[in-house]
Amino acid sequence: FLALGVGAWSAAVFHFMIHAFFKALLFLAAGVVILVLNEEHDIFKMGGLRKKMPVVFITFLIGSASLSALPLITAGFYSKDAILWYSISSETGSTLLWIAGITGAFLTALYSFRMIFITFFGEAKTQPAFLPGKMMTIPLIILAVLSVIGGFVELPQSIGEIHLFSNLVYNTLPAVVVKESGHSEILFQAISAIIVLAGIYLAYTVYLKKPALSESFNHSRLNKFFEKGWGFDKLYDVIFVKPVVWLSEIDKNDIFDWLNIGISRLVLLTNRLRD
Repeated sequence: FLALGVGAWSAAVFHFMIHAFFKALLFLAAGVVILVLNEEHDIFKMGGLRKKMPVVFITFLIGSASLSALPLITAGFYSKDAILWYSISSETGSTLLWIAGITGAFLTALYSFRMIFITFFGEAKTQPAFLPGKMMTIPLIILAVLSVIGGFVELPQSIGEIHLFSNLVYNTLPAVVVKESGHSEILFQAISAIIVLAGIYLAYTVYLKKPALSESFNHSRLNKFFEKGWGFDKLYDVIFVKPVVWLSEIDKNDIFDWLNIGISRLVLLTNRLRD
């Protein structure tokens, strides 16, 4: 949507395609993990699955790396990089939009590898009931391959001259208009790569190397606030649910209810008369 907002149609559709590869991979891999752990959904009750399910681990790692846009070697990097670049370089882009996008990229890398380190590393808290077979692992492998090589159909200008995807899209959608700002694409690629790697390193430090660092945060009021969805559920309940329930209670015996009740009683009466 960020790409669409700045007129980068080809970048939007390109990321939509790459997104299908790594997101399908992550959902399927998560389903495999849940299934072999007897429907356990809590990642904090998992751990230690790296050696027990190596194929699932490696494919999950590839999917998370592509989602996080790990530089150069994942398809997600090439599709995300295009969006971040156009968010600042297009005529309708801005520094604020780029900052919002790069902040999202950092958080994505952080939470994705937090999931990896908690689920597949450390102590095994729940033992697998069985090991996944080929019917489960082969689709993961196919999607993992696509999550790596899928991005090479569209390389940034600073890296190569392969633009197969945008050439196809430009036949039906207009090209993005880039402003003369003097920004260096390769510089912004480097910044993006550093920020993504920083998010991965932070996840490694806090959730694997020094897990004690996350303990104080897990019990903090701020984390409780996050776990409760920033209070949106409570706000929604106060603004929408309770007023509707209140109106329903005071309005439950209005003329429309009488009409419905009267019709139902009339139908019941005529049914009994027929008998």
